[in-house]
Amino acid sequence: DCEATANDGSGFLVSEMWTMRAVSCVAKENKYTGIGVSSGTAHVETCECTGHEGSGIGVFGGKATLVGNLCSSNNHGIELRDGLTRVEQNRTEGNQSAGIWVYSLASATLRENHAVGNGVFGIVVDGPATPLLQGNTCTGNETGGAAFFGHSRASVEKDSYHANGKFGAVVSGAAGPTLSACSIADNPDGGVVADKRGAPTFDRCTFTNNGPCAI
Repeated sequence: DCEATANDGSGFLVSEMWTMRAVSCVAKENKYTGIGVSSGTAHVETCECTGHEGSGIGVFGGKATLVGNLCSSNNHGIELRDGLTRVEQNRTEGNQSAGIWVYSLASATLRENHAVGNGVFGIVVDGPATPLLQGNTCTGNETGGAAFFGHSRASVEKDSYHANGKFGAVVSGAAGPTLSACSIADNPDGGVVADKRGAPTFDRCTFTNNGPCAI
């Protein structure tokens, strides 16, 4: 239950193979990241990370478990660049860019997270990342619920992309997500929009009241 406020770097940083367990901690308005993991092992639970120029929580290597945290009013809520990460039941809200950003070599499982009212997308998967997404909810995000870019290959099961500003999901740049049993509804400019290189696969998804088209 520690608090880190207005430091010049990160509020809390795990490096050099250290182990950290942070429960009900608060990180506010630090220069870069509220809680950062560059190596070692971290368990971060029910923490609040708000007001950072970088990310509320950033995992750049090592192994991390993120459960039940609130990340709001950062650039990105949660940023996953590398390492092995389990991300469950977190809430990312009102961040300037993405609620959760998965890219590069990150190996991640995202389960039952809520990405609400973020400035661009709720969840972004980019680069060669191959995460597993299960039961996440993205709603009220300015551009769309989720975006899949680069050569990413996400497996998405039972996600809900509802009532976002434009799209349910965007697929671009040779990304090939597989969406299974997902619910995509009430997005005014379309359910899932893919450019000519995007290659999404759908299985048992439902599309309801999505502007001009479901797909």
